Amino acid sequence: MIRWFSLLLLVTLSLFGVRSLSVRAASSPSLEQTLHALQPAAKPADTAQKGNAYAATPTATPTSLLADGQQVGYENVRFTVPPTLTLNSISLAIVPAPELSTTEQITLPAFALAPEHIHIELVGFTGEEAPRFPAQLNVYPVGAYEALGAEPVKPAINLLHSLLRDRPALNVQENLPYLPLVNAAQIMRAAAQYLAFDGGAGIRYLTVFRQGAYPISNEDLLYTFQGLTDDNRYYVSATFPISATILPDTIAPRSVGQTFDPAQNIAEVTAALNSLAPARFTPDLHALDDLISSLTVAPPASQSSTVSQPITMTQIITFTPPLPDAPTQDGSCWTNSLSTTRADAWRCMAGNAIYDPCFTLPEQANTVVCDANPANDQPGFPLHLTKPLPAPDIPAQAQAQAAVNGWLVLLADGALCNFATGATTGVNGERLNYLCDDGLGLLGDLQPDTVWTANRVQIVVGSNGPELKSSEIVNIRKIWR
Repeated sequence: MIRWFSLLLLVTLSLFGVRSLSVRAASSPSLEQTLHALQPAAKPADTAQKGNAYAATPTATPTSLLADGQQVGYENVRFTVPPTLTLNSISLAIVPAPELSTTEQITLPAFALAPEHIHIELVGFTGEEAPRFPAQLNVYPVGAYEALGAEPVKPAINLLHSLLRDRPALNVQENLPYLPLVNAAQIMRAAAQYLAFDGGAGIRYLTVFRQGAYPISNEDLLYTFQGLTDDNRYYVSATFPISATILPDTIAPRSVGQTFDPAQNIAEVTAALNSLAPARFTPDLHALDDLISSLTVAPPASQSSTVSQPITMTQIITFTPPLPDAPTQDGSCWTNSLSTTRADAWRCMAGNAIYDPCFTLPEQANTVVCDANPANDQPGFPLHLTKPLPAPDIPAQAQAQAAVNGWLVLLADGALCNFATGATTGVNGERLNYLCDDGLGLLGDLQPDTVWTANRVQIVVGSNGPELKSSEIVNIRKIWR
């Protein structure tokens, strides 16, 4: 069984997405003096606010426990925090996708939808205990994000892909991609440039999201990086609060006169930020660029070593785990596994968690092994049975399907697919039998041959029900049964 850890729901700018406002930049020699003259202590009432936290914050990792050079590593993501960026701690989490019915997914606003993804927050960024926006980096699986059906997501990903492919001048672009979606207008984009990282590339720029009309201040200003891995599997979104010496820290609404021209303000600020030296930002633009350039987003280690090898024959493996050297848990099993059609595989529970499959071992009458994953060498744990195992009961139909299915499937490109044991969707009379870690799925049964194949699909659930968005026949490298 592949376990998905539910630690945190993202605290972000997840507000309601609206159209961006684009204004051509113009120079203004008196911008700095004009804006600083407006600087009071009060805070605008209608600034776009951060979203709510829906779950407990995960345990933070103190920076004292990080490697030399403030290196951060979590799952398949690595980067180095430059020493000039002071931190209190690093918060790491895998944010689960919302568990929604089809009706809920259709009716929720687009900004409320995001797939399971990696979330890394830099706590105490530049010494601020409570920054106006969290300093964070999120890594989303592209296929899963697009499959949620939030209409602005795919255009944003496609726009970024085309920009990285064609490399046009960024300062003349009317729109630049930004994910996750927000419920405020992106009114400004400045200091945009291309940045590469290990295994991918993207665009960094400065931006402001706004729901009201008042002068731009440091309270609004954000540094963002929007990137894609070279294999188009992951979308990287990093957002950090930043300030510029030419901008006031905040603007009070009552200090804004009726003659204030929002379009002129946006144009002037854009032009000024485009020409401002990196050292006149806090943090220095170069420091944030260095963090992004140090980034590595890799395929899971167990898959990356085999992806380049040609397939001459699909490997069929009957998996029997060894007894793992791990703490034993207590629990019980009530039926045979739904993942694999084997008399020695079971669906079990330990505490409130369900594990499927769990495997019996020779000469271990009161113990099964749960949560083992041969695809990534995860050993699992021993489950001490508090009740005897039931008699094996495998329906004839399930036995027939066993010949053309497996429990885990490793595709030629390294995507790992897990048999869906619960309710799932389907199209054209076929069930979506497998869910893959690239956000796609395998429709129907696998097709036996010397090299087995599968129908990899993207299905989007819309107002008219499930809709097939893409389909391709792919080769299978390994099947575990």
